[in-house]
Amino acid sequence: MHFIDTSISKKQLVDQGFKLKAADFMLTRADVLEARGQRGSRQTQAVLAWHALQRLLGCPVEISQVSGSLPGALPQGSPDHWTYYALEKRPDLQAMQLAVREAEQRERLEVANRFGNPNIGVKTEYNETSVLFVGGTVQFHFPVFNTKRGEILQRQAEKNKAMLDVQRIETQIPQEVSAALDRLHEARKWVQALEGDVMPALRKTMTDFDQLFAQGEIDVLRLIEVRRRDLRSRDSYLDALWELNQARADLAAAVGDFMIATGDPAGNPWFGAPVRFLPPRPSE
Repeated sequence: MHFIDTSISKKQLVDQGFKLKAADFMLTRADVLEARGQRGSRQTQAVLAWHALQRLLGCPVEISQVSGSLPGALPQGSPDHWTYYALEKRPDLQAMQLAVREAEQRERLEVANRFGNPNIGVKTEYNETSVLFVGGTVQFHFPVFNTKRGEILQRQAEKNKAMLDVQRIETQIPQEVSAALDRLHEARKWVQALEGDVMPALRKTMTDFDQLFAQGEIDVLRLIEVRRRDLRSRDSYLDALWELNQARADLAAAVGDFMIATGDPAGNPWFGAPVRFLPPRPSE
């Protein structure tokens, strides 16, 4: 808070009996001490955040600073577009589709394996009378008593399980996309409300209170309370930006494209004006 420059200026105001009373000076001093007491936990959280960023980036050296800001642009496209795009891009869905194909081939192999492997070759025999017999041999199996019914049923069950997993993912994708888009729009409304109404109004209120305090029309308690509300609004704004970017991460996870979570208009055509890119429409 910068409505009073230094502790010396406050002491001078108290000694002169101008603007600040002794009780007001004690109140501001207690407020400053309280703020200093809260710096320890915040500094610890900041250190942990720096090390978490270093671990995620795989950086062997300490990171001194970061640049940029949290993006506020929204991805363009309807839920149907994003659902269609997710059905084409989701890696887990593609993996399960390959698992279905693998299960089908295993079933076919198990069905064919019930006949066994035929043996065709040449057979020779030399008996005790020094007679040599030479001929051909053909050996194969008839699945009469052992048709490998259990093995075939097991392969069919594996195929059905893989197909149900594909259906589960295909059912979850529209729900996840819809939930992520709804969260995005609500978070964006929150950010716009803070940027357009709340924070400008609080800044104007702080300016007016500073002028009233300079004129001696209000006490320091009211001025501190206004400053605290401004800090709380800034904290809410950071929470809103965090919520917006978490919603974008949810959409990236639902679609299966991590570039959606970056929000970089220069390197990502999904965000920001003037570039507007939509996923292809489903074929009629």
